[in-house]
Amino acid sequence: MADPTSPTRLLICRTCPGKANATRKRPLGSDAGVRLAERLRSRLDGGNVVVRLVDCLSGCLTPCNARLSAGGKRWVRLHELVPEDADALAAFARAYEASPGGNVDPSLISDRLAGKLAASMPVFASQHTNGAGDSSP
Repeated sequence: MADPTSPTRLLICRTCPGKANATRKRPLGSDAGVRLAERLRSRLDGGNVVVRLVDCLSGCLTPCNARLSAGGKRWVRLHELVPEDADALAAFARAYEASPGGNVDPSLISDRLAGKLAASMPVFASQHTNGAGDSSP
């Protein structure tokens, strides 16, 4: 069960390589994650979504990566993001925050994020509590 007191965390990879890939004809630049996080912070300021830069989200072959998670909810990782996706990703983060278990209604996902959902992991029973009844992140 989702913990309504747990903040929604939007993690952005700061170390994604700035290289071209199959869908991107030119490199992103090594600071793409930092630029995306800056744009997201300004769009999500004052809400319950916390934007954090992290060193890796294990999506190096398809940079730039972001992951949404909250206590008791499935986590969702997106890839091939660019700083210009900030508006769409902020809207997705708000929809994720409002969802009971992290399942976002597909009609609420912007066309801009089409094809950018990389992974989704459900919450397992052992992740619900740490043995003392507390939610684990």
